[in-house]
Amino acid sequence: ELQDPSGEHIYRVRGAPWQLPNSEDKKTLTNNNMKNNNSLNKNMDTTHISEQLTILYTNADCFFNKLQELKHLISTLSVKPNLIAITEVKYKNNNTFGISELNLEGYTICCNDLDNNPRGVLIYVADSLESQIVNLEFKNNEHVFIQLKCTGGKQLLLGNIYRSPNSDLEEDEKLCNMIKSACKYVVDELIIVGDFNFRDIN
Repeated sequence: ELQDPSGEHIYRVRGAPWQLPNSEDKKTLTNNNMKNNNSLNKNMDTTHISEQLTILYTNADCFFNKLQELKHLISTLSVKPNLIAITEVKYKNNNTFGISELNLEGYTICCNDLDNNPRGVLIYVADSLESQIVNLEFKNNEHVFIQLKCTGGKQLLLGNIYRSPNSDLEEDEKLCNMIKSACKYVVDELIIVGDFNFRDIN
């Protein structure tokens, strides 16, 4: 357990969304180990960047057959996530579903080109948020970036990235350049989530 002395409402929870801290536990960092390794929950991160914005992230490793599980998870939450970021939407190189089949009530889908990328990434954006996709013009990395208007008129750039474990040094350099480009693009705030498959980094 880590108390945040800065007063900023920034903390992360690893584990199922129903383990979110209550109002008395805000500004607390808690790590929860999930016992069910086959569950969508096992890689779910929940990040609060403010009291008004909540982000869920997971690597789904073929999301289509886990969509109903995500819907159930959301139905258990008293506070619904504003943003849901997912990597490895497809099962390897097999895409047997259309993007319309991933529709989630109350959310708009922002994704990369699922037909021309092996795994696919997406972000669900709550319909209550004003957002737009940002094109950083890097075609060799699986990513999607969106810009959001937040409370007080601030602009938030949110990126969701998937790096293949088979990436070579050239592809890694392109990834680093893309992140640098995102940092230059940022007006106010930047958040990057995803699966980078760097085994030596926890």
